[in-house]
Amino acid sequence: MQVPYFSIILPTFNRAPLLPRAIDSVLRQDFPDWELLVIDDGSTDDTQRLLKEYASEGRLRVIQQENRQLNGARNRGITEMRGEYGCFLDDDDEFLDGHLAKLRRGIDDDGRAHDLYRSGEILQRGAQRIFGHNYQNGTDILPQYWKHSTGLFGTAIPRHILRENPFNERHLLLDDFVWLNRVLSKHSLYQLPGHSVLVHQHPRQRSNTYLDESLLHKNLDQLRRAYGQPGVANRVPKAHYQSQVVHQYLHFCRKLIRERKLSLAGKMWWQGVRRAGRNDLKDVVKTGIKLLIRG
Repeated sequence: MQVPYFSIILPTFNRAPLLPRAIDSVLRQDFPDWELLVIDDGSTDDTQRLLKEYASEGRLRVIQQENRQLNGARNRGITEMRGEYGCFLDDDDEFLDGHLAKLRRGIDDDGRAHDLYRSGEILQRGAQRIFGHNYQNGTDILPQYWKHSTGLFGTAIPRHILRENPFNERHLLLDDFVWLNRVLSKHSLYQLPGHSVLVHQHPRQRSNTYLDESLLHKNLDQLRRAYGQPGVANRVPKAHYQSQVVHQYLHFCRKLIRERKLSLAGKMWWQGVRRAGRNDLKDVVKTGIKLLIRG
């Protein structure tokens, strides 16, 4: 059996209206040597019927399982993948045309001197597109990652690294950050120029759906553990860790503002202010203005 160059792992759960956009973005790729693993994580909507419409595409494999949530579906995909490199795609996001060809060229041009290869992400907020941060090669990527954290969707990761580093199925929030921090503490990443992945931001994203203060504190504990991992604190300035903590408070504050939970939002904003450094002031002020306007 021929081994594909890329395995794209696409978990999905009850998002039949959005799923075709993600699948079609893979089918449009001009680099043909891939397999697409759609992990149907126990969907109860129209997902199964929709996936039957793609039955003629031999490179697409549908794997159905009882619901294990996102990381359980990712781990199933890692177990089932055959490709040399794995790529992740969420069911509400998409690869831009030429994404896989760009990754392959970058890997070849670099002579596989690095472990992971990354193209930049574009954040789509309504009609607005925001180009995400790209890292600078030739200097340590890990502290850059803590200063400008990004998602997994533009990154090609060797199969053996994926299988040596399963995702934590017990705690979903902040999982991408913690996972990639662990991997980058041990492996190198090469940043390709440009941006070729589109991440759609919308109210139904997982990170926008929790309003439980206990989950915030779990995230803060996750950050503390991530910074305490071997090979991290000696490479990442403490100020970058503190900024990530501030971001958690302010992100939670903004969600509370949208839900008109203004008293708790004010408490979270003040907790962020108390920990903020100079680089956090812009975010602190913008969030504070939103709190004042809504209050």
